[in-house]
Amino acid sequence: MALKSVYKATRGDRKRLVEDVRPGDILYVVHDVADRYVTGKGAYGYEDAQLYSVHIVTADRSWPSGHLTTCSPHSTSVRGTESIVQLLAREREVFTEEPVGIRNISSNPRAAVDAQKLAAKIARLHAEEVAADRAKKATKGSVGDGTKRGWF
Repeated sequence: MALKSVYKATRGDRKRLVEDVRPGDILYVVHDVADRYVTGKGAYGYEDAQLYSVHIVTADRSWPSGHLTTCSPHSTSVRGTESIVQLLAREREVFTEEPVGIRNISSNPRAAVDAQKLAAKIARLHAEEVAADRAKKATKGSVGDGTKRGWF
């Protein structure tokens, strides 16, 4: 199913997010920093009213719910740290398209490139795991693997 452009913290959207999202998808969260901090330049304020952060969906599942998890694009591993349902509950809105006219909260100018590379890596690893599982299931029960008895 195609991803919606925005998921809100309602039961219906939470259910759709869990059904729609796949490993390697990129989720965006918009932060209203003007509400929390003094706006303006300086040590205690931001010059922008809103910033966005990037979260990449991994193939890991949270325990005990079993929902997919997310990781930072700056992560060196592809292990998830927070489930997609927890992210939606904490942030109240999750976007699937990059916000236009809003800066990334990361100071790294290559953050978008890093996110795309990590998302592609996660999607590739997930596809390899699925293919290996399917191959294992296809050969399970054949003579010679110890799970099925032969005729003699």
